[in-house]
Amino acid sequence: MVTSRGIIHSHVFWAIRLYDAGESHPFGKSTVHDLLRKRRFQVVTFVIVFLGFALTLTDLPAQTSDTGSKILKQATEQLLAQQQPIPEADRKKVEIAAKFIMDRLVTFKADGLTSTTHQLHGKNIHVEWTELKLGEVKRGTVTDGDKQNGITNRYRVLITSKTSRQWDVANKRWGEWQTMGYVLFPSSIDIVESNGVYRHEMKLHGSFGKGLPSSDVIDVSGGESMPAGMRKK
Repeated sequence: MVTSRGIIHSHVFWAIRLYDAGESHPFGKSTVHDLLRKRRFQVVTFVIVFLGFALTLTDLPAQTSDTGSKILKQATEQLLAQQQPIPEADRKKVEIAAKFIMDRLVTFKADGLTSTTHQLHGKNIHVEWTELKLGEVKRGTVTDGDKQNGITNRYRVLITSKTSRQWDVANKRWGEWQTMGYVLFPSSIDIVESNGVYRHEMKLHGSFGKGLPSSDVIDVSGGESMPAGMRKK
């Protein structure tokens, strides 16, 4: 039978492990970002302790309490695994796999902009970004199902940009630059490792293809499969 004392001891044990991970993890102590990550560890610690005590205060059957304890234990183990540093050699392989996918989704142009053609519901939506690039690589959670399918590691590569704009078909011109990225474009690329092979997992809204070349606006039909009002620079 699961007792209140047993539940408390279990949650305190996992909370201490998580807190210790926050103290000992090799975060760079010189940056605000790293200090915030460390504080996040400690905040989650107290949340786990709080949930542990909450379970003891509710009149739940022993089986239900035991299930809640197991869920919190698994969540803690997964968070600890995600915070393990990624070896540089593995990181490079993940970045190469992510870049291969990015090169299929967008066009990096000579003028420094990045473009894509989004095909959605029979329409072509032309998009441009400034400073579109791959960002931080994070570990993902490897589930029991993943392990049975031969997946040993999961990673998530963030995609960042400074501004974006869309071609305005009605007015035959580019729209205003927006600080928010194009919301239908992925914000990250998921990479999985299986038997030493890295492959991507992405769910796209419609399809993304090569973007338009460096372009400008004129008052005539663009031609060359370009929207009306657009021409090459």
